[in-house]
Amino acid sequence: MKYLRRLREGRLHRFETVRAWPKDVAHQSGDEVVTFGISLRARTANSDWRETCELLSATLGSVLRQSDSRFRVIICGRDWPDIQEMADERIEFLRALVAPPRQTSRFERDKSIKRMIMGLRLRALGGGLFMQLDSDDLVRRDLVAFTLADRAGDGVVVTHGYVLDRQRNLIAPVPGVWPVEIDRVCGSTAIIRYEVDDIPSKAVFYSARPFLFMMNRNHTAIRSDAAEIGRNPSVVPFPGVIYVLNTAQNLSFQAMHRSGIWRETVLKEIRRLAITDRTRLQGIDSEFGTALAAGPDLAR
Repeated sequence: MKYLRRLREGRLHRFETVRAWPKDVAHQSGDEVVTFGISLRARTANSDWRETCELLSATLGSVLRQSDSRFRVIICGRDWPDIQEMADERIEFLRALVAPPRQTSRFERDKSIKRMIMGLRLRALGGGLFMQLDSDDLVRRDLVAFTLADRAGDGVVVTHGYVLDRQRNLIAPVPGVWPVEIDRVCGSTAIIRYEVDDIPSKAVFYSARPFLFMMNRNHTAIRSDAAEIGRNPSVVPFPGVIYVLNTAQNLSFQAMHRSGIWRETVLKEIRRLAITDRTRLQGIDSEFGTALAAGPDLAR
């Protein structure tokens, strides 16, 4: 009850702007723009802050090298990550003024609160195309360009991509490792257009009304939720994201596969289906900014 009262009153959504975008980034002269939203776990809620920053650096690197420059990034967290990508003026940092979670069972709630804060910022900007991007996943360099090719579109959903075992530096296709499309297992798979009325204000975050922005916290239902209100996001015709696993940061993988047997099954499937062709790996490196082709000889 205490949590719900604080939610209704908006006290969980308080934040301060540590660094804002310049005006020409925040308001790009009426041009369409994609906003990437990244929630970052607090240093004190981290088992390895250094790894967190390394993963975020790779994620931001994949965004900043987009072939179409019409994008911006919101990061919502507690602690400023000391990485070189943070010097880019297209990155805005919002500090969530809520205590970091002390228990792993509260990590998803903390992530939802930060998503709400980013929603408030997007609402203040008049809405627009928004992608919830996990701080350890990677996006293909043509994703923004494809999304913005249709100015009247409702957004896009990525259905095909890759999964990367970071510890072993092995990459495999999805579908493949899982028999389902990648938006069923990875949360970094949709860029959706949100109008102002799709995003609740602070006063009505807790509401019986089904705001699309809050419905889309469940990434596995984004396509059906959008269709329910007449939205029709396009399907990206190429592998659009890399889902990064086998790190201390990946909450969804840990939640889906709490059993060590399940975890090992997924990692074995990645190894079994791992892409080993150097030319193909070089293509992935070019598209996502990875360094897979420089790794050890993976020929089996």
